[in-house]
Amino acid sequence: ARTLWLQGYPAQALERASEAVGNAERMDHPASLVVVLAWAASVFLWCGDLKAAEEHINSSISLAESYSLGPLIAVGRGRKAELAIRLGDAKDGVASLRSSLATIHSVRYELLTTEFNIALVQGLAATGRFAEGVALIDETIRKVETNEDLLYLPELLRVRGRLLLSMP
Repeated sequence: ARTLWLQGYPAQALERASEAVGNAERMDHPASLVVVLAWAASVFLWCGDLKAAEEHINSSISLAESYSLGPLIAVGRGRKAELAIRLGDAKDGVASLRSSLATIHSVRYELLTTEFNIALVQGLAATGRFAEGVALIDETIRKVETNEDLLYLPELLRVRGRLLLSMP
């Protein structure tokens, strides 16, 4: 689903994300379902379907809490913070996202760190903390280049440009 979105097929990405969630539900394996819900939420966020994103995020958190899946609870809460920033609650979103990232770093579940850093930069900008945002985006760009995780580089550069243009 994420690949379809990146290739410019958002409608197909949404269909595939919904299909993946349905398949995971039928597997009756809670940890797998939580992972699929959290990753599918990114597609809904990217496509602007914030209501569906919220439903998937809430389901992932609830299920992760029910089965004591600590790192996945942090991922769900990170997604919820990302959504809060998108919905205009940047102050609480930034605080919650920082807390989620601390947990994610402590258990070394770094798969979503770049995405969460992008959301954190956007939240920092929305709260007028431009210098922090620039420092974080530059650090994230360096890490992406070092790790050759170049998939995110165009978005990082776009966010950095918007950040610089919005600085007073």
